[in-house]
Amino acid sequence: MEIISMSMDSESVKEMENMMALTGIKSRSRLLRMGLASLLNEYKIIEKMKGQQTVVFMVTHVGERQADMNKIMHRFGHIIRTNMHQHSERGCLDILIAEGNAEEIREMFASIKNMKGVGNAFCSVI
Repeated sequence: MEIISMSMDSESVKEMENMMALTGIKSRSRLLRMGLASLLNEYKIIEKMKGQQTVVFMVTHVGERQADMNKIMHRFGHIIRTNMHQHSERGCLDILIAEGNAEEIREMFASIKNMKGVGNAFCSVI
C-alpha cells in the first residue's frame, strides 16, 4: 500500500474524528479510504449511464454562491424538470430533477461538483 500525505484544516480534522467516534472506525486512513471508495462508486454509476436518464441532484452550498448555482441551472435549463431551493442558517439546498442524455447529465454533475462553495453534491439515478 502506498502512503499519501494530506493537509486538512482543524475543523475538518475535528469532524473526521467525530465521524470516527460515531462509526467506531479506529483509523483516519480507513475512514478516508471508505470516503474515497464511496466517491469513486458514485462516479462509476454516473460514468456507466447510457442514453436518456432521469436523475435527482441534491446540492448544498453557501448562500453567497447562489449566482453560480443559477448559472448552472440556466446552462442546463433544457434538461431540468424540477427545481426546489431551500434556505437555512448553514447555507442553501437545491434539489434538481433532470432528464436528458447521459453525456449532458455527466456534464451537469461535473459542473456542480466543481462549483466553489459546494458542501455536498449527490446524484441519484432513477
